[in-house]
Amino acid sequence: MENPFAQIEQRLDGIEDLLLTLLARIDHIEKPETEIFGDIEECSGWIKKSTSTIFKYVSENKIPHVKNGKRVLFNKEQIMTWLNADTRATLSEIRSEVDYKLRDIQKSRARA
Repeated sequence: MENPFAQIEQRLDGIEDLLLTLLARIDHIEKPETEIFGDIEECSGWIKKSTSTIFKYVSENKIPHVKNGKRVLFNKEQIMTWLNADTRATLSEIRSEVDYKLRDIQKSRARA
């Protein structure tokens, strides 16, 4: 019968080798740029809207953009933030918020 501690040590050595391999691979992966700019077509792909809709948003100043001469550019991070700003809360999130506020009111009434 093989020593169970020897088996554990072998497995730990295997795990350590895998972790070192993964860390080496992660070091070689290019990190994305923090500032990614795109044109109308790229922005259209990011937010799944037509280019004409994006042109309309630009003319109405509804979407964050940068004008470089005649070119209109979009910062992907700003576009994603803009999209998420319109996110509506789910029913469970609303219920949680209401429950929290009700508990707060009950606590303040109990103190009074």
